[in-house]
Amino acid sequence: MRQGVIALVTGAASGIGRAVVDELAVSGIKVYALDHDAVRLDESVSHWRSSGHAVEGRVLDCSDREALAALAAEIDRVDGRLDILMLNAGILVGGPIGEIAEADIERIVAVNQMAVVRGVRVFLPLLRRTGPGAAIVITSSAAGLCAFPFVAPYCMTKFAVAGFAESLAAELAPEGIAVLSVFPGMVRTAVFDNGRITLPGRGLEAVLSIFGRRALDPATMARRIVRAIRRRRRILTQLGAMWPLHLIKRLSPRGYQALWAFVTRRIVGRLEK
Repeated sequence: MRQGVIALVTGAASGIGRAVVDELAVSGIKVYALDHDAVRLDESVSHWRSSGHAVEGRVLDCSDREALAALAAEIDRVDGRLDILMLNAGILVGGPIGEIAEADIERIVAVNQMAVVRGVRVFLPLLRRTGPGAAIVITSSAAGLCAFPFVAPYCMTKFAVAGFAESLAAELAPEGIAVLSVFPGMVRTAVFDNGRITLPGRGLEAVLSIFGRRALDPATMARRIVRAIRRRRRILTQLGAMWPLHLIKRLSPRGYQALWAFVTRRIVGRLEK
């Protein structure tokens, strides 16, 4: 990447976001790191600055249009442009659809979906100031390729931003602005710590156990994301242990749905015992 690059990363206080800031900052890139968690972000920024990295931390709600606009004005005044915009912030809401609070569904749409739309709309003028070579990175999920039971609101938002990113990639291609869609599988993040999810019986315990054994290290995921940015890629799929599900879905969407119907009937019954 060229000298004097300016980047912005949301959801930067933990998980993939923090690891991406690590990768970018080590390369000498100035990064605006955004997160709603003041404690974690303050700890992260202290770490980056003690290492001599140019990282500016901002505590804000990434779905807040006015807060994003104020930050865009600040970046415009201080730096005059933006080279990399990574919209990564996300939360998890799950459980039987009839038992999830309406407010929780509205919140996940605001954070996982509308924050991405607003982020692009607010910061696009600064990316256009950079012109060809600028990049937008949108974090979807394996759940944006393959839907899973009991996380319908989460899947809804991740499918939505995947479609948004695909459309945006074509729209901005003539301007030389790359749009990278990222589809991580199981990665060790704080999504379960910060999320609201209730599964039948011991379901959540079982899921966390699987994540503990199979989840990818965020640093590894971040290296692959930064490499994809440099190579101007449009899609980065890193499903890990979840790739067989994606393969089944691609080969037979009907078979994929039948599989989950079978699994849900069998497994949920055992978990509730």
